[in-house]
Amino acid sequence: MMAQLPSTLTMLASDDVYRLARWNDMVIVDWAGLPTKDRLRTFEAKINETAGGRQKVVVVVRLRPGLGVPTAEMRDEITRVMRDTQHITAGWCVLLEREGFFAATHRSLTATMHLLSGSKVKLKVFKTVSEAAVWVTQIGSSHQSGDVAMAIELRGG
Repeated sequence: MMAQLPSTLTMLASDDVYRLARWNDMVIVDWAGLPTKDRLRTFEAKINETAGGRQKVVVVVRLRPGLGVPTAEMRDEITRVMRDTQHITAGWCVLLEREGFFAATHRSLTATMHLLSGSKVKLKVFKTVSEAAVWVTQIGSSHQSGDVAMAIELRGG
């Protein structure tokens, strides 16, 4: 029997392009397609809502294999979100479960956008959910890495 998280894993938005969820101090976005301005604004709003002026939020971004490169306009928008949420963000965890050209391109883009944002918030890119979960527990989550891994995979009540 597969363990499940408490019902505090809340799906905030979901469609064929992305799934957006909150679990305690984490906002998790799972991109299966390229972001749009509306989806990024919803993502940003949920980061702000989760922080609620009281806490720092850990942001987990999962990029699915086959995802193309965002347009220049969307890269600028992602950079703006990083910059504008840095005061409420404990860290950005980016999950690329792939190697090769796809992963190298997205790692490079992620680092560039983070640099351009001017954000001082920690950002790290991982290849596996388990590695990402361990890091998330080190920077801000008060939960066990196994529970964090299930949250990242959006498995829960």
